[in-house]
Amino acid sequence: MIMTIDVGSFDKRLHDSLIFQRLYAPAAPHTTQTAGRDCKSCHNDPVALGLGSGKLKYVMHENTGKWIFKPKYQNNSIDGLPEDAWTGFMQERDGIVSTRTNVRPFSVEEQKRILTVGACLNCHADDSGVMMEALVNFNKTSENRSKACVLPVW
Repeated sequence: MIMTIDVGSFDKRLHDSLIFQRLYAPAAPHTTQTAGRDCKSCHNDPVALGLGSGKLKYVMHENTGKWIFKPKYQNNSIDGLPEDAWTGFMQERDGIVSTRTNVRPFSVEEQKRILTVGACLNCHADDSGVMMEALVNFNKTSENRSKACVLPVW
């Protein structure tokens, strides 16, 4: 939910005072189904991560990897986030961020962990042996990775 109220417009003084809130408002749609989402649809999807629409791309160069996000919409002048985002790419949000007390955007550390798995999913299939091992112990699996596996540098 992105809400802007021009308080001054109530008495014809446009933009004298603005109230701006960017809050996550969780919904419980009736779209339950037996099949779950695939791994990439969360780990590699900027909308699922709260970043908004755009291009989230993993770029590898020699032995280093880097995630790059280019938002579809421009940044809002009030809070600097893309118009359809809930949080910023590798940015923390503070203050009131949701209409509920039990939800919040991913922290920078959580974004890094999610996108590290997402980097693996660029080469490995969801149901591959290595990804199945990673479900049990990601740290051990990543320590034993081949030299061809390039993890992101933060």
